[in-house]
Amino acid sequence: GGGAAYATVVAGGEPRLAFKMVTHNWGNKFAHLLAAIFADCLGDRTYQDVLACLEGGPEALDKLRRKLAPKAKKTYWVCAFSVNQHAGICAKPPAKDSHGHDIVPCTCGVEKHWTGEECEMNKFDDMMAYLKVA
Repeated sequence: GGGAAYATVVAGGEPRLAFKMVTHNWGNKFAHLLAAIFADCLGDRTYQDVLACLEGGPEALDKLRRKLAPKAKKTYWVCAFSVNQHAGICAKPPAKDSHGHDIVPCTCGVEKHWTGEECEMNKFDDMMAYLKVA
């Protein structure tokens, strides 16, 4: 098989229209990405308070979970989760993660698509045009 995007797997293969689109930078900390999404979901203008909850231990996480629960139906499209990394970049990741740890390239052997219809990573302009009129 050609693998699948994480979002495709957790959605059972059923497409879902996103409430918001989120992009990221591979050099940023994952906790900051999550904190920014959760803060947006809660209507917060900054993510520092949410980040403090993510880093604050079990009680802080439980408090954050309770605040987010009523908002759980919002769907965010996150490029890192919504693109099948195995059909693109898994064999050539950055050398280090945001903490400075080595990243081991994937050896899945899935055929890579850098251009054309089967490429999932060259559709940013198309997505922006669609979102502008949607």
